[in-house]
Amino acid sequence: MRNLEIKKLEWESKFWEVDIYGIKRDFSISNNKINMKFPQDNSCFIIQELVAVEQVDYINQLEALGFRFIENKINLVKKVQDSSSVLADHVIRSLNINEVAKYKNEFFELYGEVSRFLIFGKNKVNQFYYKWVFKSVKGELDDGCFGYYIGEELAGFITYRIVDQKLIVGLIGVFSKFQGRKISQYLLNYINSHALQNNCIEICIATQGKNIRAINAYIKNGFYIEEIKNWYYLIGGEEQNDKL
Repeated sequence: MRNLEIKKLEWESKFWEVDIYGIKRDFSISNNKINMKFPQDNSCFIIQELVAVEQVDYINQLEALGFRFIENKINLVKKVQDSSSVLADHVIRSLNINEVAKYKNEFFELYGEVSRFLIFGKNKVNQFYYKWVFKSVKGELDDGCFGYYIGEELAGFITYRIVDQKLIVGLIGVFSKFQGRKISQYLLNYINSHALQNNCIEICIATQGKNIRAINAYIKNGFYIEEIKNWYYLIGGEEQNDKL
């Protein structure tokens, strides 16, 4: 019997105001029965684990410990193309932080219903995604953020970071009154050009399995599904019904 160790995730715990832990796996799960030491105090906690769907034996063992399925994570990828068409009348540029603030209450509408963080409530989820874009504009979370403009009005955005020759898309969003105009496709085309300029060979993006609209938009743009994983949560502590 092998003990799974847990590590407190400090930033996540501070933001969500709940103790959140990740699992440290320093041994192969195959052919190993697992056990776990839980936090000793009675405060509410969440232990989270992201598992490839083919690891059925490990998933079954997590479920026996009390973990429950939360959602799928779909990882998609495409090769950077030699060229990408962005027409002259499509204005895409680095985002100014002040332009995001006017939409600060609209981020739940963009992501909330398909987010694994929905258990924390609408206002907190909205704040999380707004803060993600805010920090990415400043280069503190993702490397940067491009905005798509109609006239002088911000209509959509895409955040990204570059790791080893891979451009990783963080968030892509189109505000409600501008949806249906293929803006997400224009942003993905633009990010392909940016990846090409930075000698990247792949573009990676992840979304939730229930975000069918986004998955189909990415496939339309040339992405293919590379990997499917599942998020599992164990929620414990005597105060859990009060906080979650």
